Amino acid sequence: MTKKMTKKKRFIAGLAAVLLIVSLAYIGCGYRTPEKRADRIAQKIIKDLDLNEAQQEKLQSTKVEFLTKGLEMRKAHRSTRKELKEQLSSDKIDQAALQKMYADHKVKMDELVSLFIVRLAEFHSTLSPEQKTKLVAKLDSMERKHRRWGCRQQ
Repeated sequence: MTKKMTKKKRFIAGLAAVLLIVSLAYIGCGYRTPEKRADRIAQKIIKDLDLNEAQQEKLQSTKVEFLTKGLEMRKAHRSTRKELKEQLSSDKIDQAALQKMYADHKVKMDELVSLFIVRLAEFHSTLSPEQKTKLVAKLDSMERKHRRWGCRQQ
C-alpha cells in the first residue's frame, strides 16, 4: 500500500509541476513590450476622447518621448542593479556609494515626474470641455473597476 501511495504522490507532484510550467509559459506569452503597451494605451485614449489630428500628434510625440526616457531609465536600472550586486558581494558595503546611487535615481525620477506634469498640462490645454468630461468619467470608471477587484484606497 505504501508503494501505491508513493506512486500516486509522485504522479500528482509531477502533474502539478507540468501544470505550473505550462501555466507560466502561457502567462509569459501575453507579455507586451513597453512600446506595444504604450501604443495600446494611446489608441484607447484617441478612441475614448475622440481626439482630433493635432491632439493625436501631441499624444504620439509625448508617447515617443516617454518611451525614450523609459529606455534610459531601464538602462540606468540595470547598471544600478549591477552596482548593488557588487556592493553585496564585497566584504563591506560602501554606504556613501549607495546613498549617492539613491540620490541620483531620485533626481532622475523627480525630473521625469516634472516632465510628465508639463506634458500633461500641455495635452490638457488642447482638450475641449467635452473631452475633459469624458476623461474624468473614464478615470471614475477605472477607479470603480479597480476597487471592485480589491484595490482599495486607504
